[in-house]
Amino acid sequence: MNNSPLITVYTQVYNTKESDLRTCIESVLNQTYQNIEYFILDNGGTDGSCAILKEYAKKDSRIKLYRFEQNKAGWRYVEISDKISGAYWTCLDSDDWMEPDYLECLLNFTLENDLDIAVCGTMFHVEETGQTVPRACEEDFVLNRSDYAQQFMYYHVFFRATWAKLIKSDIAKHDCQLRKEILYGGDTALCFEWLRLTKKIGVTSKVLHHYRVHPSSLSYRYDSLRFAADLA
Repeated sequence: MNNSPLITVYTQVYNTKESDLRTCIESVLNQTYQNIEYFILDNGGTDGSCAILKEYAKKDSRIKLYRFEQNKAGWRYVEISDKISGAYWTCLDSDDWMEPDYLECLLNFTLENDLDIAVCGTMFHVEETGQTVPRACEEDFVLNRSDYAQQFMYYHVFFRATWAKLIKSDIAKHDCQLRKEILYGGDTALCFEWLRLTKKIGVTSKVLHHYRVHPSSLSYRYDSLRFAADLA
């Protein structure tokens, strides 16, 4: 690839199972596209995660490791965003993983179509049943801002989470002011704030991201506070 912009990858860690954490980190370090900086933020972990992160940071100079002693809910990338220097940004949850060509495919798709945000498909791995369920579109599609409203039904499902996206860093670093009533689903609200800043987006049909579905996850537990958040 002649055009090789730096890509920032961001992972936030809090007491992640060792095997899952290692799978996550190694999927980033073993990408076919190597011009990356990998920000890993230890969000006040109390298990053995910190030692694992230090181990990888010693092995690969592309890893930039930060730790907050106090755990805090929500994404904390804004707190270190001034240190990010990549032209593009993507995030990966600490128990998920990328296909080896995740970055290469999304970057090519972005550059070929002059996109502000590129999105890929996700394979969901249901821990309880061992089932795998894809979230993907049948073919690539690209939308200009003027098409967003009419085409919302085709892309809204892909904008519910911060992962599985390659985003221009000036958009990802934008300090979006979210309403206080967003107690659940803050990542969805953030993604749609990012969408407001874009002129062109695209979704590729390639399934490049893997997501573990845990039955104990906050996303799959009943909480009455979710009603107010969904309305917001």
